[in-house]
Amino acid sequence: TVNLAQEWADPHRPYRAARLAIANVLTPHQIQKHSEQNTTAIHQAIKQLDHFLTEGQLTEQLLLDHMRALLDCCRHANAALRWRLLHGEQSDIPEFFLNKSTKNKQ
Repeated sequence: TVNLAQEWADPHRPYRAARLAIANVLTPHQIQKHSEQNTTAIHQAIKQLDHFLTEGQLTEQLLLDHMRALLDCCRHANAALRWRLLHGEQSDIPEFFLNKSTKNKQ
């Protein structure tokens, strides 16, 4: 997996337009917003999975009766978990992107 923010932040690489485009959307506020949305999605997925995975209740008939809801729940849980795994901590994001919004305000 390549961290595009790191690759594009290198001033010696020919990605000036890409670097500027991502700098316009990768603000501390947006990072915080997406992280909070992902945290909410993970908590919702855990609640839904707990509902379906009650000890002794997961039967073949329950699976057949609630197949669409179970698959949707698994799909949402998978997407939320993948997002969390693929997006590192804010400390992994180069300073160029984090300081961009504060430099423009000065």
